[in-house]
Amino acid sequence: EAEVNAEVDAALKKEGIDPARAEAAGLLFPSEKGRRERFRGRVIFPIADARGRICGFGGRAVDDAVPEYINSPESELYRKSSLLDGPHQALPAIRNEGRVVVVEGYMDLIGLWQKGVRGVVATCGTSLTESHARTLKRLSENVILFYDGDEAGKMAAVRGGGPLYASGVSPKVLFPPRGMDPDDWAKASP
Repeated sequence: EAEVNAEVDAALKKEGIDPARAEAAGLLFPSEKGRRERFRGRVIFPIADARGRICGFGGRAVDDAVPEYINSPESELYRKSSLLDGPHQALPAIRNEGRVVVVEGYMDLIGLWQKGVRGVVATCGTSLTESHARTLKRLSENVILFYDGDEAGKMAAVRGGGPLYASGVSPKVLFPPRGMDPDDWAKASP
């Protein structure tokens, strides 16, 4: 592992990146054996703010690693409880269609996007918060929660309704068939 740490540091320095800055950005984290890559062995999803600026990353395991998803640590740039993924790309469709579809994760967002649903944003795997609700209301007052078709997804929709109602939005809720998530549904749809 020490060789890997030296390799990572050397690769970053070669690109003109100070390893300490990569650590401050949450790409690396300190361990007993030196710096380790936070997203090693994961598919990386850049998370952008409403202006399209990358402010964090999500990583999905490609094997049976636990947890399946991880995000950048909280920082001045990345606040999971207030950041929605995708609004910079979704805004033209949201304005055109007069609605915004909210999903829980990156794969759901990507799956729907690939099926032509462009006005979609994700909460980055966290519960919908008051901050998310305020942002959603600015995007559109026609909000559709499209969460997993299992009990956890239904409970998440119930919890998400509270902040939306408090912000003056009456959301609609849509679920894929039982046991599916929006990404599964998108893949199964013609």
